[in-house]
Amino acid sequence: MLIDTDLLFDELQEYAFFHKCEVKAVIDEKVKCEDGEVLEFYEDMEYILDEFDEIIILKKKQTLNDLEAFKAFLIETNKNELIASVESSIEIARRDGAYETFACVHDDTFYDLHGFSF
Repeated sequence: MLIDTDLLFDELQEYAFFHKCEVKAVIDEKVKCEDGEVLEFYEDMEYILDEFDEIIILKKKQTLNDLEAFKAFLIETNKNELIASVESSIEIARRDGAYETFACVHDDTFYDLHGFSF
């Protein structure tokens, strides 16, 4: 799979390659891959992904300082509905030293992942 990294440069910053998989099934926002991975997207992927499509999964580690700065930004911009999610990420970063987030690339398009499991 070839990716036009110029188109995705801003989104790809700070992410590292994690895994490459092939789509086995798509139901709404959940995608099951050939090796048993389950990806959960923030949007319905049923009309975007097809069986046998290749997906590249990326990983980014966010430090405690990054997350606390993001929480301060949310408070400053009055986006209170997102604060609880960031606070749970902060707790994980305190416990584990960092919080890992995942995203994927398919057909030169970047998608944030809500969940990723093996």
